Amino acid sequence: AVSPNTTTTYTLTVTDANGCTATATEIVTVNPTPVAAFSGAPLAGCSPLDISFTDVSSIVAPGTITAWLWEFGDNTTDTLQDPLHTYYNPMSYGVTLTVVTADGCTSTLTINNYITVYPDPVAGFSAFPQPATAIEPIIYFTDQSSGATAWEWNFGDVPNSSSSLQNPVFEYPDSGCYYVQQIVISPNNCRDTTETLVCIQPDWSLYIPNAFTPDKDGLNDIFLPLGVGIDNTGFEMWIFDRWGNLIFYTNDMYHGWDGKAKGGSEFAQVDTYVYKIKCKDVIGAAHKYIGKVSLVR
Repeated sequence: AVSPNTTTTYTLTVTDANGCTATATEIVTVNPTPVAAFSGAPLAGCSPLDISFTDVSSIVAPGTITAWLWEFGDNTTDTLQDPLHTYYNPMSYGVTLTVVTADGCTSTLTINNYITVYPDPVAGFSAFPQPATAIEPIIYFTDQSSGATAWEWNFGDVPNSSSSLQNPVFEYPDSGCYYVQQIVISPNNCRDTTETLVCIQPDWSLYIPNAFTPDKDGLNDIFLPLGVGIDNTGFEMWIFDRWGNLIFYTNDMYHGWDGKAKGGSEFAQVDTYVYKIKCKDVIGAAHKYIGKVSLVR
């Protein structure tokens, strides 16, 4: 038995008892065996991880490699010579390449734990209070992410509105709604992003005097409630005397009572009067006030 490594010609000569000879020649063809080899890039990263695989297998001429079978370690395969493959689940993967020549010779290479997919962090946070108000427009952000070791915050379209703290506190300069973005970063520099709308409601308040002096001296001549954050289109005010008679009405918060009864030219008598006010704030919430005001001269 022979085991040639290359194509070899064998000659057999036989001689009989009479000294006669015969010769036979046979060529044993040995096809070249391929050597499977490959590379991939990158070999580690965050999910989803795209890997470019390159076949670098070799074979002695005149042999040629004509087929490739890739096994990516995630129960998927490919038959391209240089495939692109995407890994999704965080773990390590072994990769196997089998190459086949035109003559049917094969070679297989397996590299265990060749590809590593890092786990992604998961962004998440809460904001309190919600909504906040313009009187105290401070919001406390609490990180609720997982797998993160670094944080990046953007608090909306506000100058200097960023932070790298895990649980930042931010004071907004004005009322309105803002999209807050959180970016979380894992130890392997994997990232995840989320954003939430936070709102700062405009404040409202209504100051109602308890007395006024309609004596035309330019000081406190008008009973005029003053407010901020009040919707003038929803404002109404009634003034009643002690007997329940309506002596003044307005639906304009900038038009106060000048002390005259029922729009006449004479001032009402010095007394205590009852007011009723209905209004809405700028976010549409209704408010009602009933109280007393003294007319003094």
